Amino acid sequence: MKKIIKHKYFSKSELEKIYNEYPQSTNVEIRDKVLLGLYVFQGLKSSEIKNVIVEDILLDKFRMGTNGDRMSNARLLDLDVQQLTLLIKYIKIHRNQLLNGIETENLIVTSKNKSTIEAVIRRLSKKLVKKVYGFENFNQVRKNVIHNWSEKHDLRVVQYLSGHRYISSTKIVLKNYAELYRRI
Repeated sequence: MKKIIKHKYFSKSELEKIYNEYPQSTNVEIRDKVLLGLYVFQGLKSSEIKNVIVEDILLDKFRMGTNGDRMSNARLLDLDVQQLTLLIKYIKIHRNQLLNGIETENLIVTSKNKSTIEAVIRRLSKKLVKKVYGFENFNQVRKNVIHNWSEKHDLRVVQYLSGHRYISSTKIVLKNYAELYRRI
């Protein structure tokens, strides 16, 4: 008998709740919440987040750009109103405090030379696994964001927002989503 595992589905409002309830009292928490926002609102992949630089954030246009690579297309994505104030505060104040004299253009920075963005992402993911019922990883969040987009937009728009090079990639994600993330 084949065992069926049902995964937790996160609606747009549930993802926003995870974001809104995340603490923001220290520089590190603010940085982590900005990072979380890039997953929740823009549906970015970890590999894309590592490459986002400050100049990619177009605050005057309420948008952000991502650079394409061999696996994804470049795109312009809207910034959500909920993340704007914190993002501005992070870029103007908290990012500089975390840098502590180190020079880099990366949006997401670490407070120590030894830490990497990958380590920050892993740590944040582990923290959310403990705090949020049903949270597995950021790949799960991305799949939920793509599914939520598919309920609002046509397939080509979802392809663009996801950064998929081919429409078949978007179809595969949505098909796999339907199989894995059934509402419980």
